[in-house]
Amino acid sequence: DCGVSAPLLAQTGGPTSLFSQKMLHVRVPIASRVAEPGALLVGFSTEGLEAQRTGTLRVVALISLVVFALGLVVAFAVGTMLVRPIRRITTVARAIARGDGAASRGLELGRGDEVGQLSSALDQMLGRLYAQKEQLESQEVTLRELNTVLETRVVNRTQALAHANQQLELRLSELH
Repeated sequence: DCGVSAPLLAQTGGPTSLFSQKMLHVRVPIASRVAEPGALLVGFSTEGLEAQRTGTLRVVALISLVVFALGLVVAFAVGTMLVRPIRRITTVARAIARGDGAASRGLELGRGDEVGQLSSALDQMLGRLYAQKEQLESQEVTLRELNTVLETRVVNRTQALAHANQQLELRLSELH
């Protein structure tokens, strides 16, 4: 007994197959001119196929895991390459906000990408701001100097008026 069911043996017609208890049975009709038609019945165990399928699934799972891990590493590397220059620009901007005029030296001006363009725009903006700051400081010095001159004139004029008032009072007192 090879585990083949009687209906499979008794069937006539085209090829058929039956799977039962880790066995695959295939029946193929055979026609003969000299003898009665018969059937070729082959049965084999699927344990080897199952073992091969399990091995293939393990290999596919391992390859998938490796590809996923490599994808994570590449994503992290690309993310780091994109984020690091932006963090540097943020650090420079914070240092400038604190009043550090030399902070713009940390900008990467030679890059040809968007980060380089952003760094260049920030550097140009800082250049204009520092030029305006120097201009304002220069104007403040000029205003202080003019204010000192004006205060000196006011003091001198006040002293001259006080002296003139004293002279007038003296003449008035002589007249009375």
